[in-house]
Amino acid sequence: MVNFGENLRVDCALNLDRNGLKNMCTFNNFKTLALFNNFDNKIHFGQYGNANYYYLKDWISLNVLTQTPNVTWDDATSEMNISFVLYYF
Repeated sequence: MVNFGENLRVDCALNLDRNGLKNMCTFNNFKTLALFNNFDNKIHFGQYGNANYYYLKDWISLNVLTQTPNVTWDDATSEMNISFVLYYF
């Protein structure tokens, strides 16, 4: 639960050598990370500043559309970049 005025950031750390990182990127193995399994099809926002966690009528349900991740691997720098966008509607 993220309260009003708070920010949310999600990240993870892995210990991989260069080949492990390259394989994760080039074979889309990153999709098995728990980080990418935490986005379900619905998200809820409290419609009042003091929404009660246990009272469902205080919450608005929004649908979530996850864009297919864009993955790039730079062999020269051994860097992998994963970017994606969550759309709420």
